[in-house]
Parts: sequence; structure tokens; C-alpha cells
Amino acid sequence: GEDERSAEARQRQRDGPIAAPQPGLARVLPPALLLFLLPFCQTGIFMAIMALREAMAGDWGEAGLVLIFALVFGGAGFGLLAAALRASSTAPSAVVAR
Repeated sequence: GEDERSAEARQRQRDGPIAAPQPGLARVLPPALLLFLLPFCQTGIFMAIMALREAMAGDWGEAGLVLIFALVFGGAGFGLLAAALRASSTAPSAVVAR
């Protein structure tokens, strides 16, 4: 009854609030956002490799064009991924009371 509730209240007061465990990447970013950004990152890397191959072959015009695509897709993918990670790391941590 009342004694149990007061004992629980005293126990909570002694323990105090505890910090929530830091979430990992899977909990920080919604899976849909991660799945949306991964193809952009992959395309940026692929296009950068293609630009390097074109430059090594001596086709500088094609290499420049492909490099622009690499910067656009890679910048969008990795840039938004970094922004999402930074936003989640600067968010205030939750406090959980027992």
C-alpha cells in the first residue's frame, strides 16, 4: 500500500535520474533515411572512380564531366549523411527515471 509507494519514492530519490544509453547508428538514423542516402554515396564513389579512369585514359573533357556528377551525387549522399549524424549527436540526451 502506502508504505510500498513511499519506499519506491525513496529508492527513486536515492538513485536519481540515469542517462539513457547512447544509441548506435541504427537507432540514430531512421532506416529509411539511411536507405535513401546510400545509393547517392555509392553513385558518387562509382563516378569518382570513372572520372579517374577517364583522366588516366587522357579524355579530360569526359573526366571533368564525370567528376562533376561524382561531386554532386557524393556531396549529396555524404553531406546529408554527415548532417544527419551531426544533428543526432548534438541533440540533447534523454534522461530516464527509474
